[in-house]
Amino acid sequence: MNASKDSGVQEEMIVTFQGYRNLFLLRMEFRCLKPRKWINSSIINWKMKEMNNSNLPRFTKEFYCVESGILDTILNERNLIAYETKGEYIGMNPNLGLDKENFDKEKAATRQWWLIPICHRHHWYLYAFNIVKKELLVLDSLFDHAFDDKRRLVDIYVGKIVEDMLNIVIPTYHHTETGFQCCYTKVSKQPKNDDCGICVINLMES
Repeated sequence: MNASKDSGVQEEMIVTFQGYRNLFLLRMEFRCLKPRKWINSSIINWKMKEMNNSNLPRFTKEFYCVESGILDTILNERNLIAYETKGEYIGMNPNLGLDKENFDKEKAATRQWWLIPICHRHHWYLYAFNIVKKELLVLDSLFDHAFDDKRRLVDIYVGKIVEDMLNIVIPTYHHTETGFQCCYTKVSKQPKNDDCGICVINLMES
């Protein structure tokens, strides 16, 4: 937890994830675990790799965690505005899944649920997609999305991206006209504004 502001100290690699060359944690990422700090994506991706590689039955048979960065490049304000104003949709690259380090489509195809953490407007929350029932749930420990049109637009866009991912995993799948509709679930509210990352990890684990 060295608090030095020297970038060389903060960018020191502390630990690597065996078998995944691009997954490691720096000192600055350990420091984001301190109280009243906002957890970054490296910590959340690390936890997802732990869950996907664990021997717990629910992660070998039921759940697959989708790396948070997969949607980040698509789910940006420019694409959302283009979709809202012009109906233009930028979708998922069909090459997703060729690199098992980021998305293992063989594993994803055999699970009933995909857990997809998202960071939007500096807030972490979770989508849970039931691959069998084709249902997309939203689990958010902070917002009431029913009264937030901008947020509902994001949820609709994510539903279309999930359809792209499903088509990559199951090539015979045919897209719907409007994408998956989201169901908003009730979860415990977070006690402080900077707890959303911890809440997402807890939701995925439980």
